[in-house]
Amino acid sequence: MPSRTGLRVARTRWPPLVSGESNSHGSRRHAGRQAYSLGALPERSGIEWSGLRDAYGDAAVVPSLLERLWSPDAADRQLAIDELWSRLCHQETVYSASAAAVPSLVDAAMNGVLTSVQRLLVLSLIVCIGRGEDTCWKGYSSKEEMEACRMAVAAFVPEIVGWAQHEDRVAQGVALQLGVYHPSEFLASGVEPASLLTDVDEEAAAAGASLARTIIASRPVDAATVRAAAAHDDDALDYLDTALTEEATDRQARAIALELLDRLRP
Repeated sequence: MPSRTGLRVARTRWPPLVSGESNSHGSRRHAGRQAYSLGALPERSGIEWSGLRDAYGDAAVVPSLLERLWSPDAADRQLAIDELWSRLCHQETVYSASAAAVPSLVDAAMNGVLTSVQRLLVLSLIVCIGRGEDTCWKGYSSKEEMEACRMAVAAFVPEIVGWAQHEDRVAQGVALQLGVYHPSEFLASGVEPASLLTDVDEEAAAAGASLARTIIASRPVDAATVRAAAAHDDDALDYLDTALTEEATDRQARAIALELLDRLRP
């Protein structure tokens, strides 16, 4: 997975699993979501991708990459995911195409076509696109693009959180990550933060979950609390003492919660 500190025309359609079918990581596709091919996704209709931009300029290639998330070939899906990361959240910078891609990314993540690792990569990309002011947008993207990305992700947070509560601990960790940046939308899901990740053995991930719950509940977080959480993981503590030294405490708290929850792996 891309690290938090170092991020960097033929159409074949592969429909997702229908309701009740098991995917490769043992979960089931989200109840009530229509089974359709990606090329027919309503969220994509009418998008002029050539008028949007990604990290390399014209975003005309992005829809073909999104379609490849549904490929029956796992290696092809992985190549598409790697390129989507590079184009949509290059070194933590977001673009107009990043916002437009969010609905398709959400559908792929929640509909059972991906392996467990691939699902985590796509969910993590969604989290990173929606980080708002905490992305590295200044000097690379406009504030309007950054805000459009934040809002695009926020719109799906209640649905993702509701889905994640019935999934594995990795999905629940991502839900808490989303809540760090979109607390109101998390609470609108009706899911209690304390109901997620109730049995995590890893100290670092447990500390990240606790910090995330505090942020979602809008309780104050001081520097000592952030450092105590980061102390559960050497890399997180190094991150705090290097890349985050000049940041405000609230931004440090969000970054460390994200970093610690990243320790959860399929």
